[in-house]
Amino acid sequence: MNDQINIKKPQTQKRLGELLVSAGLIDEIILNKALEHQKVNKNKLGRILIEMGVADDETIAKTLAEQLNIQVVCRNKIDFPKEVTSLIPSELAENHLILPIKETENGLLIAMANPQDLYAWEDLRFFTQKRIHIAVAPEGDILKAIEKYYPKKNLEKDLGSGPALDEEIEIIQQKDDED
Repeated sequence: MNDQINIKKPQTQKRLGELLVSAGLIDEIILNKALEHQKVNKNKLGRILIEMGVADDETIAKTLAEQLNIQVVCRNKIDFPKEVTSLIPSELAENHLILPIKETENGLLIAMANPQDLYAWEDLRFFTQKRIHIAVAPEGDILKAIEKYYPKKNLEKDLGSGPALDEEIEIIQQKDDED
């Protein structure tokens, strides 16, 4: 059990804004402005701070890793084998901004933009039926990796480009023009 990372329940866990203030990366004034902005726009706090230009995703990832005592991974330094990325469906990866890194005999190592997302943990455990180990990665790295390892299917190719012009089309109801 010592090798599994434990994250406390949300009530006792410091939130991202508090972590960044504690680390001295932002002050209370900036945090309050970002929280007000969050109420209106419903974006994640990290995204708002990045848009405000007061933090970048790498700084946020490093702060989270230090505070939660987990490792930071960089997309450029890791090659993700297809057999590992195939363990997590693209929808799950996109919804939670996660990426499987490595499968071991005692679980699955996952890179997350938000390692405090307990819903993602539960979804991962349920879907994989494996013990989940967490690392944090910058959001931008996760998004680029998802784009690379979970390419969007070509819907036009999958669905066809519609009926061929020479196919018969049955008219079910015709609208009468009234003059």
